[in-house]
Parts: sequence; structure tokens; C-alpha cells
Amino acid sequence: MTSEDGTVLGADVIGTGPTLLLVHGGTADRTRWAPLVPLLEDEFSCVLMDRRGRATSTREAADYAIEREGEDVLAMLTALPRPAMVFGHSYGASVTTTVLDRLPADAVVLYEPPFDTAGHEMIPAALLERWAGLLADGRREEVLESFYRDVLRFDDPAIDALRPLPMWQARVAAVHTVVREGDAVRALRPAPVRPAMPVRILLGEVTTPALAASTRAAAELIEGSELTVLPGQGHVAIDSATELVAQHVRETWARAAS
Repeated sequence: MTSEDGTVLGADVIGTGPTLLLVHGGTADRTRWAPLVPLLEDEFSCVLMDRRGRATSTREAADYAIEREGEDVLAMLTALPRPAMVFGHSYGASVTTTVLDRLPADAVVLYEPPFDTAGHEMIPAALLERWAGLLADGRREEVLESFYRDVLRFDDPAIDALRPLPMWQARVAAVHTVVREGDAVRALRPAPVRPAMPVRILLGEVTTPALAASTRAAAELIEGSELTVLPGQGHVAIDSATELVAQHVRETWARAAS
């Protein structure tokens, strides 16, 4: 399909039932949702969109801005059958917040939307500058390693465990987007909003301090939202506690449908 500015967007659709639009985070693509979809495809029509600049959504019609990404989510959801729910993870959650007051959704789940808060800088400017230099030299894997180590605070064994997985190469392919998204995170200043639908915000109990701060700030800014802490989890419970995340998706939908 095509977004408001003419950018071509792609997605996979798996399952049957109410629409569940899945909006992935930074360095990822639609395959990020592979662990979760098998748990939900019998209950939802899971729409795995590729955000602009990667995989099946590579043709961009205008200069980058997070607001255009929000328009992508809006355009995608508008074209999909109702009833519908949106689940945004990480940067995908921040993207979703930019159109929360216009989103034709019946429910929304946001998992740790990143943006700078007082005393917490999500990605230092010097780190973005270093990534840009590495990308210019074709050292894409080093950028991805740094993203996990310096932003998400993964240790070396955790990063090494990711390398053999298919998702690693997908993230290497999309890693060029990380600098512009980092710039957007630094500039993002979410405003208070009163959405028309139920919004559940997920926060990993042991996530990074910066992500914890932005997630709690989002809960305060989104009137009526429900903040849910995932015990013992960090930023990637979609992988480490998949059934728990699926449970919260189901509960959010049940609340909207009641």
C-alpha cells in the first residue's frame, strides 16, 4: 500500500480474526514478530508491517521524519478491516504515539517507547556520529553490536547468542536506519494526549533506566493509559517471555471488546 507522502509500504498478513497491526522497533523488520505470531494467529489477523526504509517498504518518497512514520501506521491501519488493535514495540511504539489521537484503533499496546527525559539521554549524539562513520565505511555489523551493547545494555554473551539467529542478518540489513531514528528519538517531545481507545503500556522490570524513564513518562502523558510491569523482563520480552506478552495483548483486546 501507499502512505500519505507516496512511500510504498509492505506487510505480511498471518492468521484470522480482528486486525492486529504490529509495528516493529529500531534495526528490525517485520520478521521481528516471529516468536509472537504463532501464539496469536488463531485469534487475530496479524499484520506485520515493514516500516519505511527496509525490506518490503524500501521506496521512500520524502525526507525522513518520525511524523511520516506515524502517517504510515495511520495509512496502514485505515486500509485494514475493523475492529483493529495496534502493538508498537520500542521505536515502533514512539512512532505510534505520534498519531495516537488520530488512530482508528479499538485498542493499543505500547512497549517501552524511547525518547529523552530529564536526566536520561537515550542515545548520545557522539554515539550517533560514530555509527554514521561506521556505516560510511560499510561496518554495519559493528553498528548493530554497538546498538545492543551501548543502548540496550546487552553484554557480550547475549550479543553472541543473537549472531546465529536469522534475525541478526535482517537487523544488519536494516541497521542503516538507526542513525536517523536516533536523531528522531533525541528530538521527540511527546505531548499529552487523550486517546479514544484503551492503551496498555508495557515496561520491563529490569529494562535500562532511560527506557524505564521514557515509558513511565509516556504513561503519564497518555491519559487513561494502563502501565503494566513485566516481572524480570527487559526490552525484549517478545523473545524471553513471549506467552506473557501474548497474554497482555489478549487482555487489552478483551478490555476493548467488553
